Amino acid sequence: NDTWAINSGLSLNLALRYDRYALGWPDQNATPNRGADYGFAPITASGQTLLNLASISPRAGLAWDIRGNGKTVLKAFFGRYAYNPSADVTDRENPVGAATRRYAFVSCTAGQTSGCDLNNNKVVDSAAELGRLISTAGGAGSVKVDREIDHPYGLEISTHLEHELFPALSVRGSYVFKGTRNEWAEVDTPRANALTVPFNFLDPGRDGLTGTSDDQTVQLMGMVAGTASNRVYGNPEKYGLPGFEGDYHTVEFAVNRRLKNHWMLLTSFEHTWADSFVSPAQSSTSALGVIRHSTSYLWNINQRRFGRQMQTYWNYKLLGRYEFPWQLAIAASFKLQSGYNWARSTSVTIPNLGATTVAMEPLSANRSPNVGILDIRAEKSLKIAGGRKLTAMVDVFNALNSDTVVNFRLTSPAANTPVAVNNRFNELIALLDPRIVRFGVRFDF
Repeated sequence: NDTWAINSGLSLNLALRYDRYALGWPDQNATPNRGADYGFAPITASGQTLLNLASISPRAGLAWDIRGNGKTVLKAFFGRYAYNPSADVTDRENPVGAATRRYAFVSCTAGQTSGCDLNNNKVVDSAAELGRLISTAGGAGSVKVDREIDHPYGLEISTHLEHELFPALSVRGSYVFKGTRNEWAEVDTPRANALTVPFNFLDPGRDGLTGTSDDQTVQLMGMVAGTASNRVYGNPEKYGLPGFEGDYHTVEFAVNRRLKNHWMLLTSFEHTWADSFVSPAQSSTSALGVIRHSTSYLWNINQRRFGRQMQTYWNYKLLGRYEFPWQLAIAASFKLQSGYNWARSTSVTIPNLGATTVAMEPLSANRSPNVGILDIRAEKSLKIAGGRKLTAMVDVFNALNSDTVVNFRLTSPAANTPVAVNNRFNELIALLDPRIVRFGVRFDF
């Protein structure tokens, strides 16, 4: 990288980064906890390199003093960032790795003495109790990595315009774009392209009961009978599916009064638009997560029936500090954050595929409550010999003791099931953390 000062008011920062990854595994062996009777035999695997990834990432930034007086500055940046793939990419194909298989117990018939859960303890006491294979999960060679996989990367474009209105007081406007390209996902290639048989699903609505006013009929896609399974880890667009990409736009406006004459104040408002593939059934439990539904690519067309979905988020901040005589200071911050977008989902039995969680509405259909938090700090400093300083602090987090709901169940019960009688849809999972008081001491030397 290099910084190039074109003149006293304009400078450029230019950079080029090269990344190269060799992904695979060393010589290894393992003896599974369950033996060959359960489908897991001891494994010895020779070392292998599956992928070699190489990427060149350019980056460029500029800073421009527009009027030459240091009061109005424009900053802009463009960058490309190659993903750090880590070891989990080839772990999916590695024959030595964590894997699970889920079976139904073999049902006992009259007079049968083996081949079922004889003591009804819901524990597999022998392989003879295993019936129909329900699902598999994990690696251990169950997923093949596409040898022609493209290296994912992120893009960033940002602009910031800042102007000093008065000494120590400035205003700023910012725009930031971030994008993800060529992202990887696991795709069951034959099954993804075999979900072509339309069928109507009667959604019982939030109450889980058919014959009520919130019922709706949704057209979904069933799978062609007898379709084989072949799970591949790669770029979905190479298998006739939409590309796994996302776009994120953020605008921010801020007013900053720097610390002068013993006080400072900062206030800002930002708004984010996130357009990406998500899994509505999986929400973050973070009380202050920016986007509660992280990116998730599902090869099942029923689970991505709304395509890429828009989530929006806004955030207002107000921070201030005042320094009194006697080295006494008080500071406070107030943050008001929008609730997160969410969609109801339910369990659907897909013909020839099985039970699948499917969203019944787009993610933009609902929004959780907004979250407001006030934090306060008081501190008293004492100067001691040698230029050192001792500061006692008291912090009060969530000073108003707000109890906003921040997480709840998003899945409604399947039609007319016993669980519909005790419907847990919208059941509270988490509230905002309560008021917390912290005492601390800081020593500067």
